Amino acid sequence: MFKNNSGLNSNLLTMFVTLVEFIGSIFIIYLITFTFGASLIESFYETFLFSMVISLECFMPIFVYCEHSNPFDLLNRLFIKKDYKSHMETILVSIAYGGVIGAWFGALVIPLDWDRWWQNWPISCCIGSIMGSFLGGLFYTINFKNKAKQHL
Repeated sequence: MFKNNSGLNSNLLTMFVTLVEFIGSIFIIYLITFTFGASLIESFYETFLFSMVISLECFMPIFVYCEHSNPFDLLNRLFIKKDYKSHMETILVSIAYGGVIGAWFGALVIPLDWDRWWQNWPISCCIGSIMGSFLGGLFYTINFKNKAKQHL
C-alpha cells in the first residue's frame, strides 16, 4: 500500500521529467508555429494556447505512455522510423498525426474574408486539431477492425 522512499522519488522524478518534456514540446511547437506565420509577440498568448493544445493532445500522451530515456529518440522511433512496439503506440501516433493535420486544415479558413469569430487565430486551428485527433483515432480503430476481420 505504501511505497518506499525510492519508489516515491522515482515517481516524482518521472513526473518532473514529463513536465519538462511537456514544456519543451510547447516551446518547440511555438517556434514551428512561428515559422508557419504566427506572430511571435503580438499574438503571444494565442500562439502559446495553440502550442499547448497541440502538445496536450498530440505529444503529451506519447510522453506519458511510452517508456523512453530521450524524447527525441522516442519521437524519431515513432514518427520517422515508424517502429511501434504496441497497438497503443500506433493509436497515439494516429491521434497525433490527425491533430497536426487537422490544425493545418483549420488554418485554411483564416485568410477568407468572412470575418467570422471562429476565423480568429487560433480558434479554427484548435477546433481542427481536436477534430483531427478524433478522426485520427477513429480512422485507426476502423482500419484495425477491418484488418482483424480479414484475418478471421
